[in-house]
Amino acid sequence: MATKDDSQYAFPPCVRDMARADWLRRLDAVLTSPDTQGETLSARLARIQKAHGLDVTGILTADTRLALVARYPGSLGISLVGPYRTPRVFADGCEASLHARFCALIDALHGVQLSLDAAPQILAIRGLIHTNAGFERTPSARDFAQTPYGTRTHLSADKPNYADTTLAVLWNESGSRHVEVFAGVVNPNGVWPQGTAHLCHGQYFYRLGRHRTREASHIDAVRTMASHWPADWITDRTPDSIQYLALESTSNIEVVRSTGDSLDVSPDDVARAEFAIAHRDPTFVDAQTIKINIHTCAFDHASSLGCQNILPGDYARFMGTLVRLRALQFKRYGFALDIPYLLTDASFFDTF
Repeated sequence: MATKDDSQYAFPPCVRDMARADWLRRLDAVLTSPDTQGETLSARLARIQKAHGLDVTGILTADTRLALVARYPGSLGISLVGPYRTPRVFADGCEASLHARFCALIDALHGVQLSLDAAPQILAIRGLIHTNAGFERTPSARDFAQTPYGTRTHLSADKPNYADTTLAVLWNESGSRHVEVFAGVVNPNGVWPQGTAHLCHGQYFYRLGRHRTREASHIDAVRTMASHWPADWITDRTPDSIQYLALESTSNIEVVRSTGDSLDVSPDDVARAEFAIAHRDPTFVDAQTIKINIHTCAFDHASSLGCQNILPGDYARFMGTLVRLRALQFKRYGFALDIPYLLTDASFFDTF
């Protein structure tokens, strides 16, 4: 897969398999100093291992990752909200300038970007809504930080303003920069008994696939909106379920699991997730085990135990753009690229 500046990050396979691309790029940045110029990442990892009394292998082992998170918690640890929590409005601007600003934000968040023409990427920003005035950063991160655990609603889609996320699809086509903006939801609204999955901020990779729902209101929304969809987007119907075109992850994912019947995430939940992710626990990192898809939802609430939702009114335009660009890739290159998907919170930036 061709990625922007990927040649600068020639991680050994044993390292690349252990973490997300954006996490590895951030790791590379925090371990770079005048004393380490010219050293490989493995050599820098060996320095960390020696300093902490670990086996000096130069490989990102579980113990090494946990030591790194403890040493650089603000850069490498799981963060639920960022430092910029004041509600404010960002101007939207023309399509080309907005595309450039979103791409600059992906770079600042250490995400990789596809360089080929007609290759889309998706940026999801929780706590950012598109209004007539521009993009409004909501007070959700501030409220989350100021409210005790157990009474917070920011990380849950089970709230009145559940559609609190801007999802932008960005791509270049025939020399022009394009961006389309959609409203969505990136947090669960229902409890899973084994621990509800909240997707960690970071970058993942997706492709066109299928999603099946058995939720009655979700089924009703799909059946209603399907009259505006191509017929082949519906891949299976039964009396109590429907399967339709959606996005499926092609890379491992990382989640925090809230415990019990809570949709709020506690510090203990985060600490447990750090340990589980470092040790590659499949119930915290494996896409085939957890299945965090990107799909639509009911008309009046999110439909998710961890998946990412696009509102029904936006779904035809969202998937239509991705389907068209996929067909264009096959025509131009003979293959289709995975779609980078980067999730963040509006509290992690103050300009874009």
